[in-house]
Amino acid sequence: MSQGRSQDGYFRFHGPWAPGVRLLRVLDFRSKAALVTTCFLLPLLLLGWAYWQSTGVLLEATRQERAGLQLDRLLTPWLAEAQAQRSALTRGELRLPELTRLQHGAEAFQALARQHAEGVDVDQGLARVMERHAALVRQATLLAPSEHADWMPAIGAYVEALRALHAQLVDTSQLALDPEAASYHLMLLATSALPDAAEQLSLADALAERGPEIGRAHV
Repeated sequence: MSQGRSQDGYFRFHGPWAPGVRLLRVLDFRSKAALVTTCFLLPLLLLGWAYWQSTGVLLEATRQERAGLQLDRLLTPWLAEAQAQRSALTRGELRLPELTRLQHGAEAFQALARQHAEGVDVDQGLARVMERHAALVRQATLLAPSEHADWMPAIGAYVEALRALHAQLVDTSQLALDPEAASYHLMLLATSALPDAAEQLSLADALAERGPEIGRAHV
């Protein structure tokens, strides 16, 4: 019983802080100051390390987004040119695709994409686009001067390959996964909703000219 009372008495006045109180009683002032400073400094160091880690992740995402935007500035006019030529070919305003203008867009994008800045790698999607570009060149080369071809399948596949490349770029550069809630929806609008709306308008413009032709084919 005396042992139980002795143990209870150890924590009687200071509870769980009793070991610390007794330790401080036997330490000199300099040792006490060092111990208390350490107790305050350790949580601050842990918070600082956590903040540094989270900031590093945010900075890395920002650098990837910036690299993605630089590529998107080249890809967007290239895609817009292909969509415009699709409409012009369907309306009969062009007999052949203006391959030189498409090639300029491809070369400018390729030159920057091959650098793989900040780890943004879109080689797979770019290879598919260049395959479609080569198919356009072959079809234009084989077309006789007096012939008129239906370019809708070929140019349509070209546009779809460019849109797939854009989707890969947005995903790889994390433009679609902006970590900041304040700008997430704005980036989603700029990289997904608006390009989709532009494609639907362009496609509707191209198909509007084919409506009578399709109707006559089914009569």
